[in-house]
Amino acid sequence: MSDKRVLNALIILGMSETDIKIYVYLATNGPRESDNIADALGLREDVLCASLGSLQNKGIVASVLKESDFFYARPFNQVLEILVNTRLNEVQETEKAKDEILFLWRTMTNDSTIPVNNHKS
Repeated sequence: MSDKRVLNALIILGMSETDIKIYVYLATNGPRESDNIADALGLREDVLCASLGSLQNKGIVASVLKESDFFYARPFNQVLEILVNTRLNEVQETEKAKDEILFLWRTMTNDSTIPVNNHKS
């Protein structure tokens, strides 16, 4: 699998380009302080903080100690599992809400051509 294919897969699975840069940097360079990450990647502090927060919330990176500025990347197999499971859950939730969404669309647009399936799983 080429680098480009891996990067595209991560984007499809919900990571931003900044998230990917930070993850790859940490995964290939080991744990780093946020200042080092910002300097190495040329990121503004606010962009770095937002991205690190997002990555931490997803479980993709973690800080060495609580409220520490020293971050490390989770192993790629764990990250891929987290991202795939998150996407699967989103699809399942959307599937569960499909009938309601169709009903609301039909009501909003007065479109009687859309059949509404009234069974619930």
